[in-house]
Amino acid sequence: MSELNERQQRHYLAECAASIGWHGVSEVSKKMGHCKNTIRRGIKELRDNDSPREGRVRRPGGGRKAQLPQHPEWIETFRLVIEPHIAGLPQDENVFWVSLTVPQIKLGMASAGCDISEYHVRQILKILGFRDRKFLKDLPMRDAEERDAQFLHIADVREVRRTRPPNPQH
Repeated sequence: MSELNERQQRHYLAECAASIGWHGVSEVSKKMGHCKNTIRRGIKELRDNDSPREGRVRRPGGGRKAQLPQHPEWIETFRLVIEPHIAGLPQDENVFWVSLTVPQIKLGMASAGCDISEYHVRQILKILGFRDRKFLKDLPMRDAEERDAQFLHIADVREVRRTRPPNPQH
């Protein structure tokens, strides 16, 4: 039984109950330790030939509904919380990261009035294209001639990112 998925277990239990006949559901429930409703659902599925699409155990539509589409304000609040903490490479504006951890972002959003979980913070990070990066400094850096220009470029990139309309489909 442990190698069967939920649907296969229900159908097996239903077959056992049907083979017993009268009071089969009660007998199988007691002996196998499964709920009577599970066995009855298996009987109904077998009788109605009700099965999910190929490759699925459950019918589509079950489970919790996604929270992010219900809270579009989370993405804007997220942007406001992380904006001062975004860093990146001056040579490549497509490489950027956040210097905050997921729990720190969650706390920042909580202080802004958003009741959000770390799971959803990670989802937003993924949607907005952030990856888990850590800055490691192996060798001492030499002075760069264009250091001021680099920081001006970083400030320009931050401004563009701040004024860019949110794109949750990214």
